[in-house]
Amino acid sequence: MLRSLPDEPELLFREILIGVTRFFRDAAMFEALAETALPDLIARGDPDQPLRVWVAGCATGEEAYSLAILFKEALAKAESPRQVTVFATDIDDRAITVARAGLYSDSIEADTTTERLEKHFVKEGQRYRVAKHIREMCVFSTHDLVKDPPFSKLDMVSCRNLLIYFEPALQQRVIATFHYGIKPDGLLWLGPSETLAASTRLFKVFDKRSRIFRRLDVAAEVPRSPSSLRMTKASSTKPPTEAEGIDAQAARMMAQYAPAYIVFDGQHEIQRFSGQVAKFMEPVSGGASLNLFRMLHAQLRSPVRSLVRKALEAQRPVQEHVTFEVAGQAQTINLIAEPMAEPVGGQRCLLLAFQELTPRVASDVTHQFHASSPPPTQTMAI
Repeated sequence: MLRSLPDEPELLFREILIGVTRFFRDAAMFEALAETALPDLIARGDPDQPLRVWVAGCATGEEAYSLAILFKEALAKAESPRQVTVFATDIDDRAITVARAGLYSDSIEADTTTERLEKHFVKEGQRYRVAKHIREMCVFSTHDLVKDPPFSKLDMVSCRNLLIYFEPALQQRVIATFHYGIKPDGLLWLGPSETLAASTRLFKVFDKRSRIFRRLDVAAEVPRSPSSLRMTKASSTKPPTEAEGIDAQAARMMAQYAPAYIVFDGQHEIQRFSGQVAKFMEPVSGGASLNLFRMLHAQLRSPVRSLVRKALEAQRPVQEHVTFEVAGQAQTINLIAEPMAEPVGGQRCLLLAFQELTPRVASDVTHQFHASSPPPTQTMAI
């Protein structure tokens, strides 16, 4: 029957994943994480810089919130002022909707201590809502772990009980992706039945029993995603036609040349992103946020505000060359802002593209907008 309904394997796969998540799943592993790994992370690095954690395959959010609670407790124990942002992603937008709401049945009482329920949850009838101070630590978004670009500058990645659904080749690619996104000496946390297999060159064991691994500072390129890499339980039984294969291959090749972009709404909340946007980002300290102007590189905020204002006033694409510093080096990019013609989720959105220029093109620019210069006078708030 599943063979006759092409979409059914993926739907079934999603239901399986969603059905097994819960708060503090594998409690002993969470205890080990709290006792050894989190104190290590908190003590490392600049105390003024927030810790960045990615929960890949977060389903309906229980593990992301569990980690946020664990970090909250560890920071209090260490008397550390550091902030933590937990980026939690899943391919299923329905699961993300549940996660963002943070509202769960009272069955979580079986998985959560009374003390944690009182401190980090609010009772609403027969359900519990995650308290605001924990929800503010978490940013949920849809994300395809196989196709979409990874997060970067991460202190820790949690990907538990997901790799077991991938074929070995895809497992290796995903682990290489995590290595790319994690800082040197950062941590990777896997599920109890998962191992690094052939990727031991990239990580070393931190806590074998709890499946915690430390990133090794070795060069490793994130492999491209060949069409043969599939999820074991969600692969299609229909082979692509020759034309479809050519189109897919061309799309993958062109993706590396396409500009990075961000789609944001009227409240400047980021709705989508694509490409390598990390170099254009410099999140401010404080609660987790997807606000464009809290995430943008400091030197890009003023020119982007000006460009967005012009695009809204003209209701057409506008662009400007901007020079800013990346790792101490000046870089000139072409910023493009364009209002989207169709509403997204009932809201009018804009697209902001970052077009990187070659050195020759950048040197030929005669009207650069330098990010260090004062922004033009603004006539309306953005």
